[in-house]
Amino acid sequence: MEAMTNPIRFGTSGWRAILAEDFTLENVRVVMRAIARYVKRQREEATLIVGYDTRFLAETFARESARVLAEEGVDVLLCAEPVPTPVLAYAIVAERTQGGVNITASHNPPEYQGIKFSTADGAPALPEVTREIEQEVERIRRGESPGILPGKRRGVIRAYDPREDYLRDLATKVDFQTIARARLRVAVDPLWGTARGYLDRALQEAGCDVHLLHAHRDVL
Repeated sequence: MEAMTNPIRFGTSGWRAILAEDFTLENVRVVMRAIARYVKRQREEATLIVGYDTRFLAETFARESARVLAEEGVDVLLCAEPVPTPVLAYAIVAERTQGGVNITASHNPPEYQGIKFSTADGAPALPEVTREIEQEVERIRRGESPGILPGKRRGVIRAYDPREDYLRDLATKVDFQTIARARLRVAVDPLWGTARGYLDRALQEAGCDVHLLHAHRDVL
């Protein structure tokens, strides 16, 4: 039975709520079912990328999101590690998926978690899209949306790591040769977040002397 709690509303960049109050596994399952059904109305054979940040239980919510999407018949590329939102946007376009889900509360305090849904262009879903998802959430909660039919095809979940492709693509857009000639000493501070292993690595490979700060995970 899906949870009956406060209305789920998407803002300018997704739905955010406090962990263990409104952001629960039950509510995440409802939102994922709604997203899956929206996506499959656009294209029956759909694939979504699922990413997540470094917040508390983020990977747990991501794995459960992937499971529910697959149960609804959506194929899933599940990121193997925390991923920055711009990298997820790149991956959606590069892999030509129907969109992506990112488990993140962005800049909100640590007690928050959230869900960003991006469409096939890699951009945050527009209000007309999120309104449809919100309406589907309410139909599911009221028991008006059909359940999973016996024999329905399950989606396939595959592990996915966009890092190498993203860094290669970045090298086509940034003049790393000029950076290398500058022989820079650089401090990189990802603030315990998802950028670790991206900017620091790109600069190191360009020959910079990189001093890395706050690169471990800290959910607080």
